[in-house]
Amino acid sequence: MADEFGFRVLDARRKIEVIQDELRRQIAAFLAESDAPAPVAVRAD
Repeated sequence: MADEFGFRVLDARRKIEVIQDELRRQIAAFLAESDAPAPVAVRAD
C-alpha cells in the first residue's frame, strides 16, 4: 500500500528517539519541497 499511494515508511521497532528524529527529518524535507516556489514556464515567441 505504501508503494501504491506513495506513503513514507518508518520502522516502528526502533527506539522512540530514533523514530522522532526520522519523523522530523521526513517532515522537514516534505515542507521544504512545498515551500519551494513553483517553476515558471517561459514562452519564447
